[in-house]
Amino acid sequence: MILQSTDRSVILIISGLSLVTVLLASFLSPVIVLMGIGLVLGFLLTLHLAFSLNLFVWLFLLTRPLIDLTWRWHFFTVLEEDIDMQTLFGLMGIAVICFAYLFRRIKLVLDLKIMLFLVFASFSVILTPSSFAFNELMRLYVGVAFFFVTGLCINKESSFDRFVWWFILVISIPVILSFLQKAGILPFEYWDWIDGRSVGRVSGTYQHPLNLVYFLVFAIPFSFYLLSKRSITLYARLFLWFFIGLSCTALLFTFHRAGIVAIGLEIWLWMIFTKQYGKAMLLTIAAVLIIFALLDYFQKLYDNLALVFSGSIALSSGEFLRGRGMNWYLFTSSLFSSDPWFWFFGKGDRWLKDMCLTSGIGHPTNRTTISYVFCMLMGLSG
Repeated sequence: MILQSTDRSVILIISGLSLVTVLLASFLSPVIVLMGIGLVLGFLLTLHLAFSLNLFVWLFLLTRPLIDLTWRWHFFTVLEEDIDMQTLFGLMGIAVICFAYLFRRIKLVLDLKIMLFLVFASFSVILTPSSFAFNELMRLYVGVAFFFVTGLCINKESSFDRFVWWFILVISIPVILSFLQKAGILPFEYWDWIDGRSVGRVSGTYQHPLNLVYFLVFAIPFSFYLLSKRSITLYARLFLWFFIGLSCTALLFTFHRAGIVAIGLEIWLWMIFTKQYGKAMLLTIAAVLIIFALLDYFQKLYDNLALVFSGSIALSSGEFLRGRGMNWYLFTSSLFSSDPWFWFFGKGDRWLKDMCLTSGIGHPTNRTTISYVFCMLMGLSG
């Protein structure tokens, strides 16, 4: 869409006022000058991307796996929240989409259920305002924002196919980094206690193995989608099968129980839905053979679940999944012993922190408690 003259005038006026502000601030402090210049450049870049929305959506979605690799880079702190590349990237995404809607008048892909979801989550946080609550709400906004525009930018089969190819190529980077971790060339970022000893879990140099699993959950089905295309070359097919093999091997080295089950089911369901019943049967047989071949590995990995099913330990026991069973028990029993108001809107940040500390679970920002945190903070509406 061509930029209207009125929109040009607004942009020029805002840019001019921003420049004047920077010049005036230069008499106060060099730090203010640099901050002002950074804000002006960031604003102009955001406007430029708003008028190149297709390019921005592609860049954002394709570079997100690489941006997440910079999780160690912390610039400064605002409202108890570390501002890093991920935060800046997410805030820019929200700003670009808002500017595109205001200046380009694009028609967003609106969905009533998603809108109500955001409204109720926002209302829940407003009821118990805190820096922690607003930080979690902002993360939610960043994740949901692209629901409204991605369908406008990747709306053809050809463009989707190109996006999938680039996505798989980008995900190949953390997959390769995972093998460098396993080989001892790169350090492990996450260690766990398995079978009575400390074991490094590959993560593609992300902070947690789950970050790698998140991307593989999409990349592996995307690979099977491309393999279903008859037009791709033999070399492309070999590359995709090689990528699938590397990804599944890296997945085993993450020692992520839910990820292994989820991606295994994805592959099996893909074969069922595409009516490849023979391949689905072969996959089932292969999975059984792999489990028997790596029986010691899977016994150690799912030992706690076996103890639960055998009745040796209870779900609420502190021994179940390294105490997560007790976490679920404490949070759910407290939540549903309350009235419907708290079921829907949560109990708030202050109650949540007291609950975590008095129960011995730890601080609510702990990664292993994030699902309970979300439920207790925002209720079912969030």
